[in-house]
Amino acid sequence: RSLDHIFEVYKLASNFITAHISVADNIIICSDHGIRKVKKRVYLNKVLEKLNVLKVNGDKIDWKRTKAYYGGGGIVRINLRNREKYGIVNKNEFSKLVKYITYNLERLEDQITREKILTVIYSNESPAGDREGDIIIAGVNPRYSISTAIEKEEILEDVIPYFTITADHGYYKDEDMEGIVIFYGKLFRKGKLTNAKIIDVMPTILKIFGINIKADGRILNEVFKNSFNHT
Repeated sequence: RSLDHIFEVYKLASNFITAHISVADNIIICSDHGIRKVKKRVYLNKVLEKLNVLKVNGDKIDWKRTKAYYGGGGIVRINLRNREKYGIVNKNEFSKLVKYITYNLERLEDQITREKILTVIYSNESPAGDREGDIIIAGVNPRYSISTAIEKEEILEDVIPYFTITADHGYYKDEDMEGIVIFYGKLFRKGKLTNAKIIDVMPTILKIFGINIKADGRILNEVFKNSFNHT
């Protein structure tokens, strides 16, 4: 069953190329990250609720009684007065609250396997900016995914294929770096590219237009047909 879905995605990609190749001689498809298969989901807002710093009203956060929340992207924010729309936490409470939450997040573990769930956590000593985290989760045990959902009863839940996500990205050092890149069109040879980095894509694209600039990445000359001028 899962293979049917995988093949369907490949068909969608093929159809995309077919639809655009008539107006573009060459197409480059590049992912911005890789992905990691996970076994369980962790509901961080439920963790914060258990710590008594987040309150819910039905299926929504009760902002008038909430001191901190997880908004996704590894970012926990304090519901600070004069910064958050419904802020209730005074600035003099900030440091103590951050330390309390960080302390407990660092000790969060799977009660069945006793595995530590969050592997890298950073916390700020002063309030972060509008698009930053007061507490930043930068690393997660590869078996787990973290979620913003608040309607769940439990902190942990097994992933269920076709009903929940079964993979995630953003917190896994190795898999996050293993993306894909596809070069398709008149300029490119057939074959497999095995030694490319995301920073190589930009200078390679510019090379097609005859633009050579200093860049962190290299030009992927090996993707071009011999008839293309590499100089």
